[in-house]
Parts: sequence; structure tokens; C-alpha cells
Amino acid sequence: MLGRCNELIGSVGLLRERSDVSVIIPCYKCSSTLDRALESVYSQTLLPAEVIVVIDGFGGDGVDQMLEEWACAFSGKGVELKVLRLERNFGPGAARNRGWDCAGRAYVAFLDADDAWHPEKLARQISVMAARDLSFSAHYRVLAHRFRGGDLGGGLLQKLSPWKLLVSNLIATSTVILKREIPYRFKEDGLAEDYYLWLKLAFSGIRPYLLQEELAFTFKDNWGEGGMSARLWRMEVGELATLWQLGSERLYPKVLFPLLALWSLIKFVRRLGILGVKRVVKVLKGKHTP
Repeated sequence: MLGRCNELIGSVGLLRERSDVSVIIPCYKCSSTLDRALESVYSQTLLPAEVIVVIDGFGGDGVDQMLEEWACAFSGKGVELKVLRLERNFGPGAARNRGWDCAGRAYVAFLDADDAWHPEKLARQISVMAARDLSFSAHYRVLAHRFRGGDLGGGLLQKLSPWKLLVSNLIATSTVILKREIPYRFKEDGLAEDYYLWLKLAFSGIRPYLLQEELAFTFKDNWGEGGMSARLWRMEVGELATLWQLGSERLYPKVLFPLLALWSLIKFVRRLGILGVKRVVKVLKGKHTP
């Protein structure tokens, strides 16, 4: 956790330039990781104008004191930290929506409390979006211990079609920046709430652009570790429900749903296979460890 606030302010130095960005961080039992996420925002070479932490029912022990210290630290850089408290646990989609509705800047950037950003994330992504007047962009997220460092990827942009997203969700929420004025929101029931929004936007003409740089980090494998990623079957049910709902909304021909569902299930089986191999390797390593 951070030290005393006056020590933080003393280490700030000159105020850095701020961007027209609201950062939204949903927090549910996130006391063990929130400090790291906020540190990655605080360390941005281009700072946001505001940070909105949404306590989704319960943040965890020590979160209130942590947020008080971070509010003090951010204020020393001219960044406002806001805290929204929901009366119960509504889920990440609802928490992000509440933060989005309260955001006051031109862009909203999403960061999960258990992820972190590269210090150049906002500077690189916002410069590309502003130069091309993009409404929706994302980039790569990698395991922190596998980050290659050095060249971040050259800034190449890939325009993602809705059909490509139907085949594979290439977008992690902690990599996304959207224009605040976009009228759509995250689904608030079930899982795959982010996948629903990406497809809704893409099929509605708000195409996502993928910046081919590694600007966000996760600290657990996609499958098989803690958090939502461990619940593979629930994730699969959420994805199937999202595909069905989008077909029902006639965003794609619903007759294609059986094929899309079959492909989704094939991917699910592949994930189970990968998870099984990882477990076997872990057991074998344990047996050969002195």
C-alpha cells in the first residue's frame, strides 16, 4: 500500500500533461490487486483527467484507506479520483455502466482491478484515436511475466469486422477506450457482458480498431486460475447467451446461430484440453521437484 500522502506529493515533481479521459475501474473484493492497478494509472506518461473506482457492493478490507491515499496522490497531479459505491454486488457490467454514466470526459478507458497498464498506454492509444477520430479502439494484453519489453509493436492498426469478432473475441476489456458519447452499454446480466458490447458496437457500425501493441498486462492465465477465468463453463454459457441475444436482435442472421454455437463449443473443448495439459504438467513438475 502507498505510504503517507505528503511523501507521495513530494515525489510528484512537475505536473504532466493530462488527457481528456475518464478511467473506470470496477472493484469487487479487489483489495489485493487494486493498489497495483491504480499505480499503473498513476504512472502514465499521459495522465487521465479523472479516475472512477466503482465499489461493486464490497471492495475488500483496507480499500477505503487505500482510496483515500490514492485520491491524495492523484490530486497532486491534478487528477480527480472519484469513488462510486453500489449498494450490492451487481457485477462488472453494471459497475462499468455506472462509472460510464458518471464520466465527464470525452473518452472512457476501462481497467479491471486485477490488471495493469503499460506507462505509455494512454499516450499511445489516445494519440492514435484523436488523429484518426476513432470511437472504439483496443490493443493487446499479455501475461506480465511474458512481456517482451522494448519495441511495443510499431503502432499498426487492424480494423476488426463484426464477423471476425463473432468467430473470436480478440478484445480484453482492460485494453478498450471508447468515446463517452456512445449510446450503448455493457450487458448487466450473466457473463460475456463485454463481448456483447463489442459485437453490438461492431454490428451497429462503430467498428473497433486493434492497436497492435502490448499495452496491458494480466497476472493470471486466461484459463484455470482465479477469478472469472476459472469458471470456464459459466463463461461458455455466457458466450452462447450473447450470441443468441444478438441473433434475436437481428444484428446477424439468426439462422447462423447453430454454426456459431458449434464453433463456440469447439473452442470451449479446446480450452478444457489446454487446462488439462497444464494440470498434468503441474503435477509432473511437482513430482520431480526435490
